[in-house]
Amino acid sequence: MAADKKTRIAELAKRLAPEFRAPLKELLHEKKVIDRKEFARLTGLMVDSFDETLAEQPNEKRMERKLRDLALGLLNIQYEGEIEDEVLRRATKIIRERVVRDSEREKLARFLGEEVRKNWLAMEEELVEHIGGFDGLLERLQDKVEGDLDYTDGEFLDIMLEVGHLICANYMEKLEEKDFDELLDRTIAVCGLLEQGESFGDPLLELVKSGMHSLGFIALMRRAFSGLLLSDLIVRQIGKGLGIKDKISVTDFIIFVGVKVAEKEHLEKVDKAEIARFRKILEEVRAM
Repeated sequence: MAADKKTRIAELAKRLAPEFRAPLKELLHEKKVIDRKEFARLTGLMVDSFDETLAEQPNEKRMERKLRDLALGLLNIQYEGEIEDEVLRRATKIIRERVVRDSEREKLARFLGEEVRKNWLAMEEELVEHIGGFDGLLERLQDKVEGDLDYTDGEFLDIMLEVGHLICANYMEKLEEKDFDELLDRTIAVCGLLEQGESFGDPLLELVKSGMHSLGFIALMRRAFSGLLLSDLIVRQIGKGLGIKDKISVTDFIIFVGVKVAEKEHLEKVDKAEIARFRKILEEVRAM
């Protein structure tokens, strides 16, 4: 008997989590994308907001406010300093400084806060207790953060990955079964192209757009960025280097640049053995 969608999503998230251990350590420890003080602040916001899920009568306004501030903190992390490709680094900087400014990021953070609040308050009680209850994951994470925080600490990384995979799996349950299967198939296909050394940029872009659409992220971005226009000047300045020739929406431009960063800065450098291991996990979950 085939496993249900919820079981397969949980299995996928659990098995993929260890694959992100090295990248997480690299981002925090080696690339230092966020200092320890800001990391502690964002962790506090996550703990405070999740605490409301344990209350008999959650203060939803307080929870949403904390989640908005958490989302805004994450949106304000400046990743572009780590981008080696000059055109992509410039495009990312232009998005931050000239296209999506503070008011748009605040609007997107508010929409994300609303979305996460609804998702967390609908979590199963057992999962809520495991994440936020006494001696739960968030309590253990906060102990690490309030102590002598070490980004290389194995236990710290494991807690971060478990929190991440449980929250992501819970959110992914909103996918329709057919959409989940389609995303698996698209990802497996992209992995195959990577392993074979073939061009994978366009299939990767379609995969990301499909996933973001199915999970509702594109709709949130379009709401937050409604009224924003990408000037012809910006397209002329960086479009040639990125392969953009026609008019493009702000949302599509951001997704395009993000995918190009992932493609050029990360995926082209990944060892084929890692891709094969990743693909095998996807195929086994697809066959469940």
